[in-house]
Amino acid sequence: MCTVTIIRHGAGIRLACNRDESRQRPAALPPRVAVTDSRQALMPIDPQSGGTWIAANDAGLIFTLLNAYAIPWKPNVPPASRKSRGRIIPSLLSATTLAVANKRLESLALSEWPPFRLVIADRHACDDFRFDGNDLLRTSRRIDVEVLMFTSSGLGDEVVDAPRRALLADFFRPGRDQASEQDAYHRHSWPQRRHLSVCMSRPEARTVSFTTVDVAADHVRMTYVPDAPDQPAPAISGVLNLARFPPQTKATHAY
Repeated sequence: MCTVTIIRHGAGIRLACNRDESRQRPAALPPRVAVTDSRQALMPIDPQSGGTWIAANDAGLIFTLLNAYAIPWKPNVPPASRKSRGRIIPSLLSATTLAVANKRLESLALSEWPPFRLVIADRHACDDFRFDGNDLLRTSRRIDVEVLMFTSSGLGDEVVDAPRRALLADFFRPGRDQASEQDAYHRHSWPQRRHLSVCMSRPEARTVSFTTVDVAADHVRMTYVPDAPDQPAPAISGVLNLARFPPQTKATHAY
């Protein structure tokens, strides 16, 4: 359960993510640097799965994972063989481009995972993957003036998508600082509709953390707040310098 937005920010992009989780789930560990096949990545760690829901590597790629609750899921594998969705992103962190990350994802035995939505972005575009338990679908988008928003909820993704998407019109108006508007959007909560809010709360679940990732021309910065964004928790930041890669044939995307 998450709400994710991506905006154009200067010469790069800025992604923000509210993580919504069970009140019983152990608190995540703050972001740390992980090394995978010579790639460095920043990511918080979910101690229950040993994986993560968000990461950024020194190739300038951002990965964020949302659970999917659109349709009933009938597992294709027994419970003992199912994998945690938190392990998906770590398996992709050595990718240097969107195209490479896409191939890595498509090569995984996805039937071992419950349904999910995975957003992978670089400074120019993002790929939005949806896996329903059987099929993997991809939508590619340019990151331009329009704010991109992705959301999910245990109440049903379709229940929260419309109100959270409509709220975008109250923020991100011309002439306003877009990063400040993005932060304000992720702090927003309707007092009488906390269960539908971007910064949500229900008896069994709530927004437990807020993460932003800025990708500039030469570095990536992750800032992590270990509580809901409307709470005064101290932020933890980490920075990676972007690695340089030899020229290669540019992959083409259809947008």
